[in-house]
Amino acid sequence: MSRLTIKKACELAGVSRPTLYKYINNGKLSAIKENNNTYVDLSELLRLYPNISLQQNSEEKVRFCRKVEFKLAFKLKLGLI
Repeated sequence: MSRLTIKKACELAGVSRPTLYKYINNGKLSAIKENNNTYVDLSELLRLYPNISLQQNSEEKVRFCRKVEFKLAFKLKLGLI
């Protein structure tokens, strides 16, 4: 499960924040609220926008993978997974 910020989800889907929030409020897109932040699961975004291109330049991919690895290692250390 890859959670995206609203900003990143808007960038990937090519839509505005109000549009994304409209879909969330209408129940077309589920979102997760955590510590006053709203996140959208990548699989949910792909369900609503199946033609999203996830191509990123290699530097962005490396940063994203490192971030995910760090979060997983941290959760493992805390015993959350």
